[in-house]
Amino acid sequence: MVLRHDGGIKCPVCDGKAAIIAEKSMSNGGSIVRYLLKCSSCGYRDVLQEVTITKSESGLKLRIGSLSTPSKGTKL
Repeated sequence: MVLRHDGGIKCPVCDGKAAIIAEKSMSNGGSIVRYLLKCSSCGYRDVLQEVTITKSESGLKLRIGSLSTPSKGTKL
């Protein structure tokens, strides 16, 4: 991830301004929180980290995926 001269995050595809956002989804009684790098100019998005939260008999179970390095070319 590269910072822009104005202090923002630079998109790895188009060099436009990107943002880090959080997205939550619910499935099978658990929650998945994804931290994404998203560019408003070209539509590029990449999952930086994923956190899975599920209920267990003894409490909550968290699974935290490792941080990834944004890859070039992922567009939606």
